[in-house]
Amino acid sequence: MAAFTALGTKPMSTVATQLGTIASGFIGPEYAEILVMRDNADQTRSGYHIQMVQDANGVWRIQGM
Repeated sequence: MAAFTALGTKPMSTVATQLGTIASGFIGPEYAEILVMRDNADQTRSGYHIQMVQDANGVWRIQGM
C-alpha cells in the first residue's frame, strides 16, 4: 500500500496510465490476484502482484501489493 501513499495528490487518471499492463491473473468468487508489468525508462521491466478480496458488501478492495 506504500505505493499508493507515495502517489500523493496526483489525479487517479494520471496514475492509471503509469500502472502497466496486466500480464496474468486469477479471479475467484471472493479473491483475485493479478500480475502487472511495466517497461521503465531505463529499458528494464518491473512487475508486481496485486491481491484483491471481495468484502461482505460485495466491494472489491486491494488486500496487498
